[in-house]
Amino acid sequence: PPGKKGSRISHILPFALQLLHKMPIEDYSIYIYAFLVVIASFVAFYIHAGALRTVSCSVETVDEFQFVFRRFKGPFSDIKNRADSVRRDLLRCVPDISDLEIGDGVGVFFDNPDNTKAADLRWWIGYKVPLRMTRESFKKLVRHCGEMDVRRIPKSRSVVTRFPTRNFLSFIVGARKAYAAMMKFIEERNLKFYYAPLEIYRQRRPDEAPYEVQYMWPQENGVEMGDWSTRELKAN
Repeated sequence: PPGKKGSRISHILPFALQLLHKMPIEDYSIYIYAFLVVIASFVAFYIHAGALRTVSCSVETVDEFQFVFRRFKGPFSDIKNRADSVRRDLLRCVPDISDLEIGDGVGVFFDNPDNTKAADLRWWIGYKVPLRMTRESFKKLVRHCGEMDVRRIPKSRSVVTRFPTRNFLSFIVGARKAYAAMMKFIEERNLKFYYAPLEIYRQRRPDEAPYEVQYMWPQENGVEMGDWSTRELKAN
């Protein structure tokens, strides 16, 4: 209850002040120095993540690709674990694909986290797969792994920007900067928000973290905002 919590704090605070009063002045400097080091380290980490970096957008032609994915609803905090599970199941359920043939990670996002509750956010996460993969391979994937699906994105014009990933904060900083820049770019040129934005997590090797996120907002041939639950594949 609030009353009990407040009473505890009122007892702890005088005790803490007494300890500080008895502490030698040189001990204060140690704690102040440690505090400043922590703050400086965080600021450096934040700047290294790209806090001071500016992003620019352009309209580019993006080549055709297809990706296997799962649908999720909820906060974005578990994206990495969800993506890893998709990759594991893809390798387990489709024997005619190797680890090296699985391409960049792909995320598709249907809701704005600024005006949607975390529990209601809808998104897809998965990986690019070779265009040579047949529909029968995908049916096998759905039959043995369940709740997986595939989507082919034809060659299209998209609003694109990129952000390097230097540490885990880069994904947060980059998303904030990229979406703000893309929305402004689209509004100023009277382009479309009709399709859902995508994120491509560029990797040099399957066992390495992404070195860059490519943000794209398709202007044609994209995934429609209402397509979150639309299934392309069924097991039979």
